[in-house]
Amino acid sequence: MNKSSEPNTTQPLIEIFSQLGHPWAVSLILVLGERDSDLGYHEIQDRMISATSRKIADTALSKCLSDLVEAGLVHRAASADSALNGEYALTLAGYETYQHVIRMQRWTQNGFNNRRPMADCSSAC
Repeated sequence: MNKSSEPNTTQPLIEIFSQLGHPWAVSLILVLGERDSDLGYHEIQDRMISATSRKIADTALSKCLSDLVEAGLVHRAASADSALNGEYALTLAGYETYQHVIRMQRWTQNGFNNRRPMADCSSAC
């Protein structure tokens, strides 16, 4: 099998890191992953402020939620009181991503304190 006919196995990885590259995506996944129940939009916004100490604009939060829903990491259920308000929760794939993010968070907290400065590295990507 030549390279041109092989399936592109890196594409899903690139797509997920593109989603996680959104400025608010990782914080949003952490907020949703810490809950066992669905969260409403305004509750998410409040928790994001608590978690990051920064206010997230409505348009940025809406876009990030929509992108994560489209990527299959977040599920949106219409709210009983209003079709405009939704309730959000991680999907199974989103929860698996959350678990990886938690591991990466621990790794950065532990590993980055002991790593060599970049100037000492003999190679870079």
